[in-house]
Order: sequence, then C-alpha cells, then structure tokens
Amino acid sequence: MSWKYYLLFGSLSLLILVPISFLQIAPGYMDAEYYYAMGLRIARDKSLFEPFIWNYLSGFSSLPQPAFTFWMPLPSFLAALGMALTGLHSFAGAKLGFLAVFIFVPPLTMKIAYDLTGEEKTAKLAGLVSLFPVFYSSFLGTTDSFGVLMVLGALFFLQIRKEEGLKKYLFLGLIAGLMHLTRADGLLWFAVACFYIFMRKENPVKAISILGVGYLCVMAPWFIRNWFMIGEIMPPGASRMLWLTEYNDLFTFEPDELTLANWYKQGLFEISRDLLGAFSTNIKTALVVQGQIVLVPLIGIGIKKNWQDWGVRSAVVIWGLIFFIMTIVFPFAGSRGGLFHSGAALQPIWWALAVVGLMDLITWGVNKRGWIRKQAEYVLGAGLAIFLAGMTLFIVQDRVIGKDFSQLQWNQSYRRSLEIGKELTQLGVNTEALIMINNPPGLYVATDRSAVVIPNGGIDTLLRSAEESGAEVLILEVNHPDALDYLYSEPEKEDKLEYLQTFSGVHYFSFRSSKE
Repeated sequence: MSWKYYLLFGSLSLLILVPISFLQIAPGYMDAEYYYAMGLRIARDKSLFEPFIWNYLSGFSSLPQPAFTFWMPLPSFLAALGMALTGLHSFAGAKLGFLAVFIFVPPLTMKIAYDLTGEEKTAKLAGLVSLFPVFYSSFLGTTDSFGVLMVLGALFFLQIRKEEGLKKYLFLGLIAGLMHLTRADGLLWFAVACFYIFMRKENPVKAISILGVGYLCVMAPWFIRNWFMIGEIMPPGASRMLWLTEYNDLFTFEPDELTLANWYKQGLFEISRDLLGAFSTNIKTALVVQGQIVLVPLIGIGIKKNWQDWGVRSAVVIWGLIFFIMTIVFPFAGSRGGLFHSGAALQPIWWALAVVGLMDLITWGVNKRGWIRKQAEYVLGAGLAIFLAGMTLFIVQDRVIGKDFSQLQWNQSYRRSLEIGKELTQLGVNTEALIMINNPPGLYVATDRSAVVIPNGGIDTLLRSAEESGAEVLILEVNHPDALDYLYSEPEKEDKLEYLQTFSGVHYFSFRSSKE
C-alpha cells in the first residue's frame, strides 16, 4: 500500500487529537500529573529524585526519595524529551511528544489490517476506525502511557509475524524492554515472546538469548540504576500490591503489614467478593472500553478468521494474561484503571481485527443474503466510523468539557491545586514547607511545592507520618481517609492539630503545635 495513505491517516490523527489536547491545559489526574512532574524534574532540574511522596509502599517516608519506585519511567522520559527539545518547561512542552506518538497509531493499525488481508480498502477503514478512539480519546494527548503502549503493541504484533531470523528476536526483545520500561506488567510481553520461541523453534536457546540481549539493552541500565539507588533491581512497592485488602491500602503507612498472612486473614468470603468485583468491572472495561461495544463481535470474527496467525494468537494470549493479572493478582489496581491502561497496547490490533471481521461479515452477507458488496462496505463502514466518531465526541464532552465550557471538567484538579497554593501563600506558609495532601503530584505541578500523601488511617497514624516526613501543614479535602471523617466534619474539635481555616470545602491545619 502506498506510503501516502499512511501519511494521510497519520496527519488526520492530529486533526482529531490536537483540538482535544488544546482544551487540556493540565495533565488532568494523578497518574498523568506524576509523569509530568517527573518529566519536569528531569528536563528542568536534571534530577531523578521525587519532590513528593504519593504512597509509602516502597518504604520511604521522607524526602527526597528515588524516583520511579512504583511506576516505570518511560512516560516521564518522553515528557522530558518534549520539554528539552522545545525549551518549554511546561505542560505544553511535555505533551508534544505524546501527540507525536499518536501520529503513528492509525498508520500502524492500517499496516496490521493490510498484512492480515492484503486489501487496501480494509486497511483504510481500519485507519479510519482508529482515528476515533472513544474512551481513550481523552488520555492520548496527556502525559500518560496510552499512546506509547499502542505503538509498542502494534510494533510487537508486526514483528512477531515476520519471517524467522535473529534480527526478529532482537527487535522483539527491544520492544518488550520498552514495554517494561513503560509499565511493570510490560514484562508479560517478554514472557509471551519466549513462549512463542519455544513453540516455533526446535532449538530455542540462541533465539531466546538474542531476545534477552534486546530486552537488556533497554532494561539493564534501569536495573543497574535501581540497584545502586535502592539496593534492588525491582522496587518493592509494586510487589506489596499483591496483598492489598482494599484499594486504600495503597496509601498505608505500614507497608510491612501488607503480607500474605494479613491478606489471607480477611477470610475467603472477602477475598472472593473482591475478586468477583474486579472480574465484573474488568469485563465491562473489556466490552465497553476496549471493545467499544459494537466492535466486540467483529473482533471475535476477525480472531476466528485469523486464528492460525501467530500474531493474533500472541495478542489473545497477552490480553488473557493481562486480564488474569488485573483481576486475580491485582484486583484493586486492575479494576481502578490497570486493565484500561495495560490493555491499550492491544487496541490497534483490536481495531484492525474488527475491520477484518466486518469485511468477513460482508462477505457472508453477499454469499448468503445477496448483499451488494460495494453498497454494504460503504453503508456499514461509514456507519461504523460515524458511530465511533459520535461516541468519541460524547466522551470528550463528558470527560474534558463537562457542563461548563468556561470551567472545563478536565482542568479541575489543576485549578483546585492552584487555589490551594494561593491559600497557602495567604496563610504565610513558606514555599519550602512540606505539605500533607491527598494529591502530592498535583500540588507540585501547580505550585512547585513539595508534599506527602495523607496516609490511610486515623489521627495517630497521621501525626506519626507527619513527624517522620517533616510535614508542617495538613490539607484535608472531601476525598480523605474514612478514619478522618470526624476531622473533616468538625475540623475545630481536634486538639492535636492547629486548625487554620476552611476555604471552598478544604480544611487547613498546622502540625507545628503537635510537635512542640
């Protein structure tokens, strides 16, 4: 297929994404705020230390702490690259790299569809479908991993289908390494590549060795950095997620209490309930978000038609592993966005397979129902694209714009942090003072103030964490630990804290009196 079509659809992707991104003057939520904050630290301050603590699972309770002891660094590196190339140490500079990454998503989707069918019309429709990413549309222009994962997932699919050769395995290793550098569960892609080699090669030792070389070319420097900074190649924070008994355990101040014994102590009924809840939520994510409702049966047809293809088989296996891990192993993280994030890597493959399935459905209609092929392709293809475009507009209206165009929904977190920063200044709180708040990365990107997260627990845990971290001011918002409900309801009645003021539903306290 002519490169001009790939260029055309890559260009069209910007016409869709740039207007959405133009409305997003801030990252929008804590994950993206974290990646942007650390990109800013790398580009502006040349630092790999975090000026905040957003959870205590890695065992750090005071600043500064080594960066990326929970999340992986590639999105922040991309944000830093955008700022370094443009000289804009701002969100505008940080998100340019993510906009550029999405340019490759429609062409790669087209390439997948073309490789599966050899038909230009199928490839063009796949490219058109990928221009309207529906639920992902709000997240592709901010500082998060979605677009990066889509590109890497598509490249993995295309590479695994190539003819056997050592170069193939080297590139698969590089892609798997970049997957892992983007998200911790990216290690699954390396595992699936190993499985593929065992299934295809009589003597897999050489192939896996080359695969490992590619993987380590990316990950070895990071492993070495971790060893020297924290004494382990894999930070301990993520592994403690195995033993959460509720989502708020993510913010516990006693991470050593997150053990197998403590997890099992809650009882089989509670464990089963949590797993079933995660399964229900993740099934909805699979059908509504990843399958975009109407694509689900078409993807199924496409998979069935191409089941003998190793790329398709690998995609199905990887998705199954991700679903299993985000449901059974990490049910709280998985149901709170883990599957949504990790599953993005397979989205170009699903878009391509959906169009392949649609074309197969049309062939059935022509043979069994007497449909006119060109008419059916035009009506069903255009109808699918229009439906997805309408859904994308609806999602953008709901998640980015909201009810008031002058106060865009997406930017609320940033505006709230700016307002808190302004109140801290009016209260005379020094800019060097450490703040305790619900969203430390959000406060940092808006005000450049360092902060630690409010731990899950009551007043005694709160005071102990403040003493260990050196926090001076507590900011209590409507979103707070359940054990502090009484403090939010009656902020003046806690004599262990110095109540300062309440503004816009946010309470301000000082820890100073409690330390004297």
